[in-house]
Amino acid sequence: MLTSLDIELEAQNGINRYSGSLLHGVLMEKLDADYAEALHHNELQPFSQFLFRDYQKDCYVWRISTLTAEAKENIIQRLLTDNAAEIVLKHNNAQIKILSKNLTDPATYQTLADNTMTGELQRRLVLRFVTPTTFKSAGEFVLFPDVRLVYSSLWRKWNAFASAIALDDAAAQEHLIKHTKLSAYRLRTTRYELEGIRVNSFWGEVCWHVNGPETLARLGSLLIAFASYAGVGAKTALGMGGVNA
Repeated sequence: MLTSLDIELEAQNGINRYSGSLLHGVLMEKLDADYAEALHHNELQPFSQFLFRDYQKDCYVWRISTLTAEAKENIIQRLLTDNAAEIVLKHNNAQIKILSKNLTDPATYQTLADNTMTGELQRRLVLRFVTPTTFKSAGEFVLFPDVRLVYSSLWRKWNAFASAIALDDAAAQEHLIKHTKLSAYRLRTTRYELEGIRVNSFWGEVCWHVNGPETLARLGSLLIAFASYAGVGAKTALGMGGVNA
């Protein structure tokens, strides 16, 4: 099950686009202690969370997405039933007013697959990185959304949590990478403060075009649609890799 919760926060001093890592701490404190401890030991997290600015509404939006029914019950339901009127960022004691909570209609992996595999064919794929994003490759952070790194990140998460619909054809993944061509990008580099270090990262927009058979283009669309829930790259539970697809 795929679910997203948007918590709108008042735009005020003490919070900015780099506060996602601090919100991870807020989130962990609101969860059941045993569940939070179990998450700490997971190699892949069944959720993503990030913060972005909604300039039309003049507020920040804290988006938490879960990738399993268990995570929805333990994370999103916990946040929905929490009656606190504000959140507190401990590093600067900022008290951020909660304006609203908006839950999206849950989707299943099957529904997501059906919609992309039978809907209108899209060969143009656009990813908008709304928070700093990075990838870890060969022990180093990578400062560009290489198509192999993006697809591999999403492919791995899909197979970890979508048990009923596995993407187990390695050859298909290689064909998709081969037939996806960069057509445009607009990116900026930045540094994301995380656990006392500054991680080299980027944000902005990238556009690809998928050539070849129709099934490859639909597979690419499926992974990009999944990215809205899973996030892309490293540290997606800590506020990085937030995308709008």
